[in-house]
Amino acid sequence: MNQQRGENISNGLWGEACVGDVLAAKRRHLIVAAAPTDRVREIIERLKIHDISQMPVLSEGKLVGLITESTLLTHLALPGHSVEDTIAPMINPQVATVSPAVPAGSLLNLFGGSQAVIVVDGDQVTGILTKLDLIDYLAAHLKSHD
Repeated sequence: MNQQRGENISNGLWGEACVGDVLAAKRRHLIVAAAPTDRVREIIERLKIHDISQMPVLSEGKLVGLITESTLLTHLALPGHSVEDTIAPMINPQVATVSPAVPAGSLLNLFGGSQAVIVVDGDQVTGILTKLDLIDYLAAHLKSHD
């Protein structure tokens, strides 16, 4: 009964919105990506410049995983590692992906322990959504219905 009530509330909040609508509502649409051959120092610089905490990793245009600031921190904190190391061994291949056509209400279940969900149309990465993006979208949606 509680699960059904939660689904009804969730459906009411999201309306007919799809993942693509949430992505389109983002203030920033730039996809900042990494390659497996990138060095740790390059990734740190990109994260700082773009004020992000994770980015998709692409190889030959295809999504191969995610690199996060937490992974970089763990790597650098271990003896023998350097900012000149490539990120290839640090890539997390377990990435939550979603199509832009999927109902937006399903995003909550996709996050789980993930920091981000990668929006993929076919095999093309079209964006990245974080929990904060969902919060922004819902806050704006709720505000417009008050």
